[in-house]
Amino acid sequence: MKKSVALIASVVLLAGCGGDSSNDGSIGPSAEGYSRISNYAYSDSSYHDSVEIEVVKSYYPRGGTAVDIVLSEDGRTAYIATGSFGLEVVDVTNPESPVRIDSIELPEYVNHVEISNGRLYLANQQNLQSYRNVYAFDIHGQSVNYAGSSQGNQGVGHENVTQGEYLYQVSREGLQIYRDTSGGSYDLAGSHYLHGTAYAVAVRNNYVFVANGSTDGLTILKTDINGMVGHVHAD
Repeated sequence: MKKSVALIASVVLLAGCGGDSSNDGSIGPSAEGYSRISNYAYSDSSYHDSVEIEVVKSYYPRGGTAVDIVLSEDGRTAYIATGSFGLEVVDVTNPESPVRIDSIELPEYVNHVEISNGRLYLANQQNLQSYRNVYAFDIHGQSVNYAGSSQGNQGVGHENVTQGEYLYQVSREGLQIYRDTSGGSYDLAGSHYLHGTAYAVAVRNNYVFVANGSTDGLTILKTDINGMVGHVHAD
């Protein structure tokens, strides 16, 4: 299903369902739970506990591009920012067999996606703190409904994420997974080169979902790590 959203000239308050109805100029969750790589000492000189990583699926959103991704709370739905092609909603209940649920065109390029207080937000991110237009969608199960737009919101930069004792990072070199060896000191536990540019990653248990630009779209990898759901955005 393909839809389109026209830019609304008036500013709409983007309050999450059940949250504060005031617009405080921010989107996304607080920085709590997210740690910047500069806070850690990490090394790639040795592999203490090598993590096995394999690609199990390449999924191509409409237009073939994936520049950011976030998972639903239960990890069954992926929301992908596809640059010039807007939002793609994908059922990843079976990560090795993703199914497109919806595709929604937006008036401009979007490279950031976020979930906060029951709402999904997409934006054209200029840098880690600056956004142009922010588009909001209410989430109902695996479907979304457009809820309005605002301008000039500030967001949280996602550069890396920790899940249990592991830290996941994406870069132009692909996916790197670090293991906490001594309370904040990380050693490289596994890596996987990806063709193109790895922009963002989401994690569900032992599956890793990488927004891999226009080369491979969404690349889905499997590791021998089990854990919780998390997500990260890389510069």
